[in-house]
Amino acid sequence: MPVLGRGPVDPDAGRRRRLPRSSGVPHGGAAGRRTMDGEVWRMRHRLFWTVIAALSPASLTTAQSERRGVVADDHLCAETCAHAKALRGRAARGLDPGGQPVANLGVDPLDALTDMLHYDLFLDVNPTAGTVSGSNTMTVASAAPGLTTFRFRLQSNFTITDLRVNGVVAPWLRADSVHVDVTLDQPYDPGEQFELFVQYNGSPIDNGWDSVNFDTRASGARIAWTLSETDFAYTWWPTKDGNRDKATARLRFVAPTGMSVASNGVLTGPSPFGTGKQLWDYQVSNPIATYLICFAITDFVRFSDTYNFSGGSMPLEFFIYPEFDSPANRNGWLAVKNHLATFESLFGPYPFRNEKYGIYNFQFPGGMEHQTMTGQSGFGEQLTTHELAHQWWGNMVTAATWNDIWLNEGFATYCEALWLEFKPGSTGTPALVSAMAARKPTNVSSSVYIPDPLNNADIGRIFNQQWTYLKGAWALHMLRSVVGDAAFFDILEAWRGTYLYGSATTDDFEQVAESIYGQPLDWFFDQWVYAIGAPTYRSSWRNVFAAGQWWVEVYAAQIQSGSWPTFAMPVEIRTTVGGVATTRQVWNNQRAQHFLLPVSASASAMAFDPQPRILWTSNSANTFVEGPPKIIAVAPAPGAVLADPPASPLTVAFHKAVTITGADITLMRDGATPVPFSFAYDAGLRVAAIIPDGTLAPGAYTLTVHDTVVETLLTKALDGETALPLGAGPLPTGDGVPGGSAVFAFTILAPLFCPGDANADGLTDFNDITEVLANWGGSGPAGDANGDSMVDFDDITEVLVRWLQPCP
Repeated sequence: MPVLGRGPVDPDAGRRRRLPRSSGVPHGGAAGRRTMDGEVWRMRHRLFWTVIAALSPASLTTAQSERRGVVADDHLCAETCAHAKALRGRAARGLDPGGQPVANLGVDPLDALTDMLHYDLFLDVNPTAGTVSGSNTMTVASAAPGLTTFRFRLQSNFTITDLRVNGVVAPWLRADSVHVDVTLDQPYDPGEQFELFVQYNGSPIDNGWDSVNFDTRASGARIAWTLSETDFAYTWWPTKDGNRDKATARLRFVAPTGMSVASNGVLTGPSPFGTGKQLWDYQVSNPIATYLICFAITDFVRFSDTYNFSGGSMPLEFFIYPEFDSPANRNGWLAVKNHLATFESLFGPYPFRNEKYGIYNFQFPGGMEHQTMTGQSGFGEQLTTHELAHQWWGNMVTAATWNDIWLNEGFATYCEALWLEFKPGSTGTPALVSAMAARKPTNVSSSVYIPDPLNNADIGRIFNQQWTYLKGAWALHMLRSVVGDAAFFDILEAWRGTYLYGSATTDDFEQVAESIYGQPLDWFFDQWVYAIGAPTYRSSWRNVFAAGQWWVEVYAAQIQSGSWPTFAMPVEIRTTVGGVATTRQVWNNQRAQHFLLPVSASASAMAFDPQPRILWTSNSANTFVEGPPKIIAVAPAPGAVLADPPASPLTVAFHKAVTITGADITLMRDGATPVPFSFAYDAGLRVAAIIPDGTLAPGAYTLTVHDTVVETLLTKALDGETALPLGAGPLPTGDGVPGGSAVFAFTILAPLFCPGDANADGLTDFNDITEVLANWGGSGPAGDANGDSMVDFDDITEVLVRWLQPCP
């Protein structure tokens, strides 16, 4: 049964109007939206994840020592940026996530039926009594034909005192303790708009994730503050939660005089409002997700600065607790100007230049990236870095679902490392390497992407430090290594441009990355984002001298669990000769592989992934294991174009002793004609000689060394592939594992026609007369001195005309 009432407290409540039924109203909330949500991928992998779910922990249980309190500035922000620490603290105390039924959490299918355009929230907050009263006016567009019902969220402990559609009292009822269903005044077709006014009051209840709080600080001052991530805005105001449906907003808060209100957007005021109160009026002109809307009310000390950029400036607003107000703490926050400049150079303009950036103190132990106004418990560089990065990655482009939360948290964690790499005075690459080592997960047993089924009861998995934050950051670090620096930052630019002020999925990010890189990246995302685990590397090496050349032969093994993937990655190998290091890339995609690298002299050291650029659980030396033979030299050289037939035998050199016969070799002309030859093998030099039966005629040749060739010691088959990843090949041959024939091509050109030179020796003389007579009556080309395909008297004449003339 609907509960109806009157008594609005919003001073603008009497000015409601019915909106015209038009689809032509511009809406910032839909900017940059895409509808693809990765359902095709999830259907394909649902069976896989059913098995994995039985093997992976559902949430963190190993951090019982974590407790609430101000986090030291040198802690990783990933440890506390959202709710991971609160979850662990509650679990350690044996508390449940907040008592909300699972059915009330997560994505509501009715959300897709409407498009939220604008919120107008008016809220009178009493920090002492712990109460709120006010209203929210929602401007909504239908996204379905014949829409007659609208669903919003408001926790059931509140009393709804008035509810109107387009200014007219409307029937409503509670679907459950979270959802309220409203009967609209008429059917609405896609694009048609209506206005819903909800007036309410009550005492907000923190559902266990610090969504809304009324506390007393250590100083004795009262504070009211919110943190709505994931979908808990409904615990303090009527709204439509969900990351896919952003909207603009006006946020007005009434607070006691002497207290300040920190919130999103541009502030007008404060202005007097009744007795002993002030009105703080904020305008949010850029689309915002509901979990990013916030307020904090206490006896803040306010200070400000200006961030200047090419063509303009932007206010920086700070709200600090009086007991924390010191020059050092102020300077800690004011340093965000350097972060802004650095991140703008990497990611493009700060996305909310037309509003502001601000930081305020709040009670949560860490930080929360509320759009344009970050809540922070501390003043450290790393915390400030992480939360600012979210303004691009999390706020400007928002994870469409909580399955994709790494797009927020993994990105922001990697931005901590990017800041250390690119900040003024940085050492660059060494700083990046050190930063990523400090952010290496100790547990890789789950995936970066959070598999279905998922709801907010899995909030501990959502904000898992090891998988969402750290492994997510490493996924980006490795993607950068695969595609290269230029392409990586172009990908971020395209990610921004495609989904600016919208939301997107992991599948969307993969598509953007592929569009910039120009090659498929499903192999990368499948193993590093969607799959579990990481490689465990073992490597060893030795010097080899063969064919007059020094080589380093590397044995690399992946020994991680058989239930984890075999990871395919370009791996850097660094060899050191005479104190000089040289780094090359190889394509490692097998559990055991052998690589052969040329060096100028005997090497003194080898390092496998020395930077490192790959997330591995360990990387150490092992005992060298003999591998397959590889071809290291061929004559003629692969791809050679010869003006004359080779005067010496064709040769193939191996890096180690092999067992080979002529039956292991094929020589073909023009793809169809076998060329007969004799064969010899010098076991000491490890060189096979192919001696054609006669002079090779002009044509295109392929020399195939079949993988029936085996090494002498353990009879491992030839590693002969010549078309290799990363631009490697054709020499030395092989993909690192036994098996694979080697195919080499070379071409012998037909001699150029020279009039009068019947025997093609480059000179016209008596020998050409002899050549014509020897082929008299034939059709050439031998003896055909004038090129008319007949050997006759005209050819004698041509020789005499050109007598003693050299060919050009």
